[in-house]
Amino acid sequence: MASPIQHAELEDHYVDEHLGALHGAFGKVKVMSDRKTGEKVAVKLLQRSKVTEQVEREIRHYHMLRHPCVVQLRRVLLTQFYLALVLDYVPGGSLMRFVDRKLLSEVQVRFLFQQLVAALEFCHRQGALPRSLSLDSILVGGQSFPELKLTDFGFTAIVDSLQDEHGPGITVYAAPEVLIRSQSPTAFRPFNLKAAAQTADLWSLGVILAALLFHAYPFSDPEEPKNVDRTFKRIINADYTIPEGISLSEPCKDLLSRLFKVKPEERASIADVRKHEWFLSRIPKQLRVPYEALPPADGSQSIEDIIEILDIVRSKKLLL
Repeated sequence: MASPIQHAELEDHYVDEHLGALHGAFGKVKVMSDRKTGEKVAVKLLQRSKVTEQVEREIRHYHMLRHPCVVQLRRVLLTQFYLALVLDYVPGGSLMRFVDRKLLSEVQVRFLFQQLVAALEFCHRQGALPRSLSLDSILVGGQSFPELKLTDFGFTAIVDSLQDEHGPGITVYAAPEVLIRSQSPTAFRPFNLKAAAQTADLWSLGVILAALLFHAYPFSDPEEPKNVDRTFKRIINADYTIPEGISLSEPCKDLLSRLFKVKPEERASIADVRKHEWFLSRIPKQLRVPYEALPPADGSQSIEDIIEILDIVRSKKLLL
């Protein structure tokens, strides 16, 4: 096994494209290119001092989620101050930006939704929960047609260490039971946290579907869209209306109504969605059955190499 220390210098492998960087609380993301192939990659630079167990889970999840609709982790490297995650570069930006450009037809939305369901189904089967499921955590690639990629597993949780929250604060994508638990410390806590989190993801999936169809968030108050209290009340009552001028087929309306069930036990599951007539209409051949994990790319890092790197970060050793 090659020592990860041999790959410590990021600049040995990648060239900075100098397109600027997106900065966050824990680091930044830069666009770079592979010195050998010229292929662009996205490099997420995390401050070594701020790498937590949650970040380590994120890295482990990225490594095991080998799926065409999930951003792939290509390599983990160390620099003196950063832990570098080399990821697929997806040039189309977020699904939010994609939707902002134009109103999509029901057929176009369904194609995007079919990809999203396939990706979420795969993540659930692998025990990873993309708990920031939103238009901003989905990237759009492809040339002849849009290809969705799930990304941003910063609030994921592996099943055997699943926590009882669904991300910070009120969100327009959160399921009613998640909002109620966040507001009431004495609210009922589900016994099966894995099933509860997966069911909540189905509500978020419905919000994304509705947002694509409506070109607006389904539970925002039409008169005061930024009023958090009104949004909260509309979510916990599943109070949504189809905007004027938006015409949807009856099967599409039916699927939305099944996803927006206040009681989690009544909400459609991934299996229910897969069998629904609207989902199955014009479904591409490659999406008709659940994906199996893709084989590791040639020369890719093993999980053992990645764990060794994380051990170095955890021990706070400096590179010489």
